[in-house]
Amino acid sequence: MRKKIGLKEVKEALKDERFRESLPVQFKPDIAKYLQNPGCSCNGPIYRNLLLSGAKQLKEYYKDAEISTEDLTMTKTSLTKKPENVTPQIDFNYFVINCTVDELAKKLNELPKTVPTQFAVSRFEDQITCVVTELRRRPNQMQQRAPLGKQPQSPQQSPQFSNQPVNETK
Repeated sequence: MRKKIGLKEVKEALKDERFRESLPVQFKPDIAKYLQNPGCSCNGPIYRNLLLSGAKQLKEYYKDAEISTEDLTMTKTSLTKKPENVTPQIDFNYFVINCTVDELAKKLNELPKTVPTQFAVSRFEDQITCVVTELRRRPNQMQQRAPLGKQPQSPQQSPQFSNQPVNETK
């Protein structure tokens, strides 16, 4: 079985000065750009261009090897084609709690303990604004999501807060 020349081999060949000198003049600006930053991911088009247009020089450099266009076609399609039906695996439910410092602990204890939750808290004098984000894993089948603050409740669940701010001032 013959060795295949892919993007990896093109990268290795560009490191060799003898190979770079064997390339036609049309590649000189690309090679200069490559030499400025060899590890940059922006060099991908240079590698693909060499794989297509510099096939003769690659075959001379890698004797008994054939050019593999599988990497090239896979890379082009993966960059241009958008994935279909990609849905997030987690639902985010947001709501806001506005209260005093003393009331915050009581309100946070009312939240369900089984749901992973993130908090963003801001304080001004004695007032607290807390944005609560509930992270719920989405089941495999698609479900209709109720509007924020209108989640269906079962009798076992703790009371949910609405997405409307609560203004409790003394």
